[in-house]
Amino acid sequence: MLNIAASLKPVINTLNRFSGWLLLLAIAWLCWTAARLLWLLLAAPLAPALPLAPLQNSAKSTKDYSSLFAIFADPDPVTAAVQPPPNIELKGVLLAIPESMSSALLNVNGEVKNYRIGDELKDSDYTLVAVDWNSVIIADANDKETVIKMPEAMPLDQSDMLASGISNQRLPNNSMLPTAPQPVQNAIPETEGTTGADTSKSPQSAIEEAVTALQENPASYLSRMGVMASGESYQVTAAMPAGLRNRLGLEPGDKVLTVNGQSVGNNPAQDAGVLQQVQQAGEAQIEVQRGEQVITIRQQF
Repeated sequence: MLNIAASLKPVINTLNRFSGWLLLLAIAWLCWTAARLLWLLLAAPLAPALPLAPLQNSAKSTKDYSSLFAIFADPDPVTAAVQPPPNIELKGVLLAIPESMSSALLNVNGEVKNYRIGDELKDSDYTLVAVDWNSVIIADANDKETVIKMPEAMPLDQSDMLASGISNQRLPNNSMLPTAPQPVQNAIPETEGTTGADTSKSPQSAIEEAVTALQENPASYLSRMGVMASGESYQVTAAMPAGLRNRLGLEPGDKVLTVNGQSVGNNPAQDAGVLQQVQQAGEAQIEVQRGEQVITIRQQF
């Protein structure tokens, strides 16, 4: 027993000499183990991100089986037949603020009438949707829009047109010309006593009559037309013929301020000269005061 203790004594002495280093090594190992456990608790390891692979289109997935259930599908709605636009000619426009108050004078299938934005054209499925300076836009029931433009005024200088249209060739023999129908001698004469308010007259003849009346007897003509000269404008009254009001887009109470940029209402005799200029130009730009707003009416004659 003593021999064993004597043999182990050098080993124990050696361990005692390195006990401090062994204790330090054990403490370091314990700290490293505790740090690993704490890291696992606070920040768990993430799964590796795998690259995304695009799906492969198989032959079976490209087949369309929707036709198998076609018998259960709702039938397609029957599209209404689109009517062709009626025979429309733009006669004049009335631009107002707000734009919804604008209107246009349209000749629809031979009947001239004033239409506002949103009004349906007579005997058609078309509606007036927009009014511009030189054109209007109408739309059918399927909201398909059609642009109607105002025809350009005929130029005053027609020498080029006459030169190109008239030649100096000799006329053919009278025997080759078609026989013109002879006028009937007993034709019914036109009704006399028509006034300037008759809308069946052509615009040019109505303007000529207005020029003559304003120069000779302006008071009688203005009374017959239902307008009053106020010195700075012409005021429209309810006595103005309805056909003339509808053609010009006027309403009772309107005040005509200018015609083609020239003030009217001060001297009817001078205003006759303005009408002569309108007759020569073939169009008129009328500035009208309606309530608090000033609107512009453009007409071609």
